[in-house]
Amino acid sequence: MTAAGLQNPRVAATFLRLLAKPAKEARLLFVPTAAASAEALRMLAKCIDELYRVGFGSDQVFVYNLDRCMPLEELNIFDVIYFAGGSPEHLLRKVNQVAFGSVLKSFVNAGGIYVGVSAGSVLAADLGIVNCKFAGIHCPDGSPNGPIDLRSCPEVWLTDNQALVVEASGATLFE
Repeated sequence: MTAAGLQNPRVAATFLRLLAKPAKEARLLFVPTAAASAEALRMLAKCIDELYRVGFGSDQVFVYNLDRCMPLEELNIFDVIYFAGGSPEHLLRKVNQVAFGSVLKSFVNAGGIYVGVSAGSVLAADLGIVNCKFAGIHCPDGSPNGPIDLRSCPEVWLTDNQALVVEASGATLFE
């Protein structure tokens, strides 16, 4: 979960480590649905550029705008689902309208990689994919870096350089 995507080289490197295969061999589902304002729409190009910078090609990035419920069998052809930023309320409403929440949780529980940027991070908390509350995104001062015990559903503040990584071994906030 991030506030600003893969702009921080350490966040990008951690993402590639979690991917466990070269980006040029992976398939990524890009969800721009939260981008409901002009400013958020302008940021989508930055997100795509970051994906290209870490090694994804245009033939590996597929767009899904939550226009229908994608069945798990279809979602499972992807290694990563990437939720771009924008309006968390709009994004959650669209996920609920197409009943995609349970499909998404099944994908993550089976080992699929979830990347949330800003509203996408908030969505992960709203759906219970990550057990915390994002109390602030794009904050000048974030929560302290280090391990985070998600069992207690902590409040987390993210700067634009921080990421919360959740793995089977635990959760860590870093920049």
